[in-house]
Amino acid sequence: MYSDIGQLLQLKASVAESGLTPSERQFMAAKSPATGRDAAGDVTQLLALSHARGAFDIKAGPWLVLLAVLLGMATLVGLMQTASGHPINLLYVLLVFGPMQWLLMVMGVVTMVKGNTPLFAPLLSKGLGQVTFPKRLASALFFHLNQSLSVVFSLSALATFFALLAFRDLSFGWQTTFQWTPNAVTSVLEALALPWASWWPEAVPSQDWVLQTRFVRLSSQEMGTDAAMAFGQWWPFIVAFMLFYSLLPRCVLWLIAHWLLKTQTLQWVAHDVALQAMLSQGQSNAEDLAISDHPSINSKGTVGSVAALPLPLSVLPAADTTWYWKVAAPTGNTLMQLGLPEQWQQDQQRLADQAQASRWNVVVPGWEAPTAELADLMSDAQNTHAIHVILQPLNRPLSRGQQSSWEQFMRERLPQAQLSVWTETL
Repeated sequence: MYSDIGQLLQLKASVAESGLTPSERQFMAAKSPATGRDAAGDVTQLLALSHARGAFDIKAGPWLVLLAVLLGMATLVGLMQTASGHPINLLYVLLVFGPMQWLLMVMGVVTMVKGNTPLFAPLLSKGLGQVTFPKRLASALFFHLNQSLSVVFSLSALATFFALLAFRDLSFGWQTTFQWTPNAVTSVLEALALPWASWWPEAVPSQDWVLQTRFVRLSSQEMGTDAAMAFGQWWPFIVAFMLFYSLLPRCVLWLIAHWLLKTQTLQWVAHDVALQAMLSQGQSNAEDLAISDHPSINSKGTVGSVAALPLPLSVLPAADTTWYWKVAAPTGNTLMQLGLPEQWQQDQQRLADQAQASRWNVVVPGWEAPTAELADLMSDAQNTHAIHVILQPLNRPLSRGQQSSWEQFMRERLPQAQLSVWTETL
């Protein structure tokens, strides 16, 4: 999945700069299905074009995997170190592979739900020019990477534990400053062992077992043979605990993350105007259009003309509020600026602050492809506001292909909004 997303980003960036060649349009036409299209097929078709263009394969950071392996080994080895002649404190192991892992899992889920990926999306988009990385896809990718590395960490720790068991004589006990009685500790541990109690009785601690392995001022105590043997019997419980309370939850979250990442990737391809324009060229075999013009993605639809605004760029239609999406706002209107990198929450707050304004102008860069982020911001507002989207040209009038791209975008994502284009240029 990481490689596919990386190659699609490369493809989008390269085609945005140079367009599709006639041979590539013929290649896409040959790959297009005779009837119907689906998101999975679109991804396959775009990846075929990426391979034909010679896009290099992006690996999922093997150095990150190696780092997770080393961290799992170091964590387990560190926990197994103790003063000479003293058992390893069982509670340390349970804390690291129990509550600490649960806290990290909760933090990962919360980050996924809130969509916070600090520095992650910019890192993914580095070197891609004006190509933006979808926020929801970045969040899903970050969550998937988090769970993947955590699974590697848990597996590495388990493998290291078995290696130490094979080559060292490990003994485990428990102690705490709190006055916990053996009965209370036994009750907690038996409750934790319920998932495997019926089929792995050797990994279920008993009250005698817990009592024998409690060490307080161990150097002043005399241990019998039975007690000494009990200190070496904790490892099945530790293995079962790591499997059920660390590795298994991580695997479940990884499966969820994989489904989310696949879903978000398909949605991105299905709604990205530039990627859909490439597919549309192949399906319609429109060799006379360049991808930089972003033609309509619906060859069956009737594309109407946008309303022309024969006005200077400093003159706007009447509205209560004017927003500037990824274009420079006039002096004094910086609070009306939207679409800046890492400003999603600020954009939402600004829109909320102007909720009482019934008529909105939204000035957008007509020479660029529409983005899903703009639709996400305006989709709810179009039900309660009169939104007028205005295409701003750069240094020449917008082409028919550029206009049709925005027309299709408006029909599909903002059907209740009005679309116009300035006829003058900067």
